[in-house]
Amino acid sequence: MDDDVLNNCRMEKQKRNDELELKYSRNKYTVMIHGNNLEDFSSNIFDRLDELKRCTGITNPSMILPVIDNDTEIMSLKVTVDSYKDYLKLISKWPSNAFKTGVNIEPLPYNLTVIKCNVGKEFIISKEDKKIKQVEKMYGLSNLERMVTKDNNPTTKLKAQVKSIIDYIELLKNGVYLDITSKRHQVRPYILYSKVCRKCGNLNHLEKDCRNKACCLKCGGNQYTVSECIQKCINCKGSHACNSEMCSKVVDKTFSLNKYVLEILLGENIIKNRDEILRVPRQAAIDNKTPLDVDDKNLEKLIESCISKRISQIDFKVDSIKQANELNNQEIQNLKKDMNTVKKDINSINTKLNKNDEIQTNMNENQNETRSGIEELKALFWGLAKVTQ
Repeated sequence: MDDDVLNNCRMEKQKRNDELELKYSRNKYTVMIHGNNLEDFSSNIFDRLDELKRCTGITNPSMILPVIDNDTEIMSLKVTVDSYKDYLKLISKWPSNAFKTGVNIEPLPYNLTVIKCNVGKEFIISKEDKKIKQVEKMYGLSNLERMVTKDNNPTTKLKAQVKSIIDYIELLKNGVYLDITSKRHQVRPYILYSKVCRKCGNLNHLEKDCRNKACCLKCGGNQYTVSECIQKCINCKGSHACNSEMCSKVVDKTFSLNKYVLEILLGENIIKNRDEILRVPRQAAIDNKTPLDVDDKNLEKLIESCISKRISQIDFKVDSIKQANELNNQEIQNLKKDMNTVKKDINSINTKLNKNDEIQTNMNENQNETRSGIEELKALFWGLAKVTQ
């Protein structure tokens, strides 16, 4: 592919990305300005504003803040603007004498993060790996890293920030190929889920900032026995724990945290409704199609109906097992009876055999006696015969 074709592809992609930026406008765009003489502009914000206006024509940035790197102690400027039009000015070519000796512009990553699924734990993900750098360059990614659990154990998921909206959309629709696995991997949007304070259950702060009394996240109470603990959300008063996605306020905050991402996902038909980003999507009930956002009484009836149906299924299985056991027990009893009968028959046969043995012994004794008598008679006859002669 020659340079002209590559340039045309890049221009076409940039044009499409500009259209998407205007369609899904953000509330802020940020870049880092690096240069050798930025310290000269650190003390006076108006000097920085005047130089920014001279170099780019931007007159009203929402922020132009000096930032010092903790490792190198080198100062840079962090600039934020409200419109994509001004952002394009920031990333365009600057005068060679900008901030005296020229600057380099580093666009900060979008607030668009993706997750790559099913990447085996045996594959090492290193920022210095040439293959990882190649993946980042090819798919418009940065900060590609493996996700870990709370216990710092590696997972099979990779997380990365995306540099442009068009790359974000294409990744979600088409996935990503990794040379280290030789496979195509599904890509999902990284979603920020709302959290409640683990001390008091409030949605507006976390436990480190909590000044309230500790309470049960299930029922909201703080003095009770286990038998008195009945689910009641302290945020919406519904019949569920306060950190459950059954809570409309928990869900609404999740939607608010992901407002910009949802605009893109819905606008590009990546998802059909916003409930799909939830951990447990709120679906219509399986049997009567009653939606889950009905009032608490209907919700309670729906839950009771589901539980009742499940219990009935379990009872049926238990009854079937009982019946099978009863039949097995009956068969076992019959077998036992048959075995006892056989034992009796065997004993009877043994008795008869023993009697036969006794009869045989008696017969043998009688035969021996008869033989002895015959022998005595023979001797007697022989004696008489000799006398007669």
